[in-house]
Amino acid sequence: MEKKKYTEHIKKLPIFSHLDEICDRLKKSKNRILVLTAETAAGKSTALPLALLNHFPKK
Repeated sequence: MEKKKYTEHIKKLPIFSHLDEICDRLKKSKNRILVLTAETAAGKSTALPLALLNHFPKK
């Protein structure tokens, strides 16, 4: 995934540095389930959907 595809706003979110790892773990999961917990405003609902679209483009 190219990190430059993200806006500066996304890059400033706490979750940004973990996006590749989250998506990689999800890819390696047998059932494609991953439970994610993080503080409010970490970027779970803002940055993660974009990362998933980048990592799983045809899904």
